[in-house]
Amino acid sequence: MLAALLPALFVDSGEPKTFIENKHQIEKRMIRMVFLSMGLLVVLNLNGQNLTKHKWENRVVIIQASSEVNTKYLAQIEAFMNLEEEFRERKLNKSCYDIQSNPSM
Repeated sequence: MLAALLPALFVDSGEPKTFIENKHQIEKRMIRMVFLSMGLLVVLNLNGQNLTKHKWENRVVIIQASSEVNTKYLAQIEAFMNLEEEFRERKLNKSCYDIQSNPSM
């Protein structure tokens, strides 16, 4: 497809009659070349990123509350307690730490 487009970029539609027509043709070619160059740069850059460096490792979830009886805190802790299977699939370890006591879970 690209090989078919390249000749079309450089083919003259006839001999220019005046300086203005010649200038107009040159400007059109320059614009085409700029867009072609930008398109090639975008296509070449699509495969340029390595996604393994964006993989999550050593994830930490912090749930903070002013007290152990906070309803939002309890709901979040209960939601995490019900996700044993998902934690295993993602190779996550759970630990709960209360500043006033010792680690648990």
